Amino acid sequence: MRHLPFLPFILLSVLALPVAAAHDDYQYDPVTVDEVCTAGNPGGGEEFCAALAEANAAVAAGCAEQGGDAGFCSVFGGNVHGLVQTCYHQAVPPFGNEGRRFCKFADTFVSAVSAYCRQVPGTLPELCALASSDLVAESQLLRYEESDLHAAHVLQRELSADQPMRHAMYVSTHNSFNATAANSPPTLSGSDANQRYLVVEQLRMDVRGLELDVHWMPSPVDGRFRATVCHGNAQHAGCSFEKSLLQELQELRVWLDAHPGEVIVIDLENNMGQPLDGPTGASRYAEASAEIFSVLGDRLYLPGKHPAAPACGQGQPLEVSVNAVRAAGRQVIVYGSCSYEHEGQALMFDRTGTHVQTGAGSYIDMQAPDDCRFTLEELDTRWVRFYEDGTMVGAVTGVQRQASVAEVREMARCNINMPSLDHLLPFDGRLAALLWSFDPEALPGSVPGKVQMVHNEAGRFVERAAQGRGLDKIACRSQGGGIREAGTGSLNQTLWTVGDNACPSGYLPGVPRNGFENELLRMAKAASGVAEVRLDLCLRRDGPAGGVPADGKRRAPVQLCR
Repeated sequence: MRHLPFLPFILLSVLALPVAAAHDDYQYDPVTVDEVCTAGNPGGGEEFCAALAEANAAVAAGCAEQGGDAGFCSVFGGNVHGLVQTCYHQAVPPFGNEGRRFCKFADTFVSAVSAYCRQVPGTLPELCALASSDLVAESQLLRYEESDLHAAHVLQRELSADQPMRHAMYVSTHNSFNATAANSPPTLSGSDANQRYLVVEQLRMDVRGLELDVHWMPSPVDGRFRATVCHGNAQHAGCSFEKSLLQELQELRVWLDAHPGEVIVIDLENNMGQPLDGPTGASRYAEASAEIFSVLGDRLYLPGKHPAAPACGQGQPLEVSVNAVRAAGRQVIVYGSCSYEHEGQALMFDRTGTHVQTGAGSYIDMQAPDDCRFTLEELDTRWVRFYEDGTMVGAVTGVQRQASVAEVREMARCNINMPSLDHLLPFDGRLAALLWSFDPEALPGSVPGKVQMVHNEAGRFVERAAQGRGLDKIACRSQGGGIREAGTGSLNQTLWTVGDNACPSGYLPGVPRNGFENELLRMAKAASGVAEVRLDLCLRRDGPAGGVPADGKRRAPVQLCR
């Protein structure tokens, strides 16, 4: 999305002002000076760093005993962001709800300081995290890739891999390209970044929906105009020497080659139609299209060329599934503008009649399934998207805050196709909130074999108890119909029923394939007075004969089996 970016300036002293409404913030695990000490002294200085950690803990404990806010107390460990946390968590008149905007403004400023810090060669990422609390580092990505959180996201994607796009959720980012580290030195737009990690790093965090804003700008390399990914406004204001679209796609192609079974969706925001663009590049679309085709041509799922793929001008391929794209040997679906074509073949789909989106705080206090902010018809038949804005300009122009963990959880329960988040981190709480199915804290162990899954009282998928005769109650799904009741268009409360060892006529054993279906199953269980039901789902874990490796980590692959 577009706005006019600028370099943020604000006095750090204003962070101490106690203004904010209560905020369901992300998981908060601030980096402290003793962690910087440890990271800066590998193999040495252990005693000093340990003493520093002990001193920090004692001061923080004393602060807590005096009734201090957890964020404020973390300041004594050396983390400046604790003041921002205090701002978020206090509700002091007369500012009320508007205080959120001020806290967000301060938050984006210290985050920008941290981002610039990370661009200094040789600087410890832990040191930079003292400003923003966000440890942005390769070590975090590696830890995530070995985590049960990542394993649960892989499983959840596979649950809906054979479902039409309109019935699946794609974990997504907003202005995916706009990270401070995307250009060196950082650009004007990158100074007010939407993301902490680069595009390929986001993909490692299970993001499968990207947004790229394309402008027609002169390149600092050779002076030629070329398609550029930039977070700019009218007449490309705010754009400067950002990365070219070609370079961004080349980096993406390397990841696609390394992950041939993965399918991604790209929302390409076309900004190459500004009044200046005509005189400066009559062939701009042809040139940009040639670059797109040269890098992704054999990976693009093309309009009109595949079953259930409409021609460009007829909307998005909402009936196509991830498995269908895989079967076609493709990996990328792009929607944007029909102006991008190669030898008469459109390279992407448009949004005509298939796309609805909203942002700027419209997600605040949403509640599934009755208040998803989109109509039931839109949720069932359209591609629906929320986008948030975590930039300073967003705070200035009226966006109170990003979506909370609780609101992101509701996005998953409502099956928002493209929940597009800013400042996504591997362990900030929102990635876990986007899991509506498997409980990452209760995935099966490493012992090879099949594991039966049940739908527990909390509506999560967990391992069936090994002892006893198991569950007699079965989750049964109607053989026809969806989330809307035929004829009335209202909520289909008969989509699921609970069977006693067998399903009644018209129903078959089933498993929810998206968050909204999962909500309807929860409602059916409540109506039947049942806490747990058996799902038509098992996991197969192929692992070493000895089970759990010596280090206790469960690295054996997990697969769905039916």
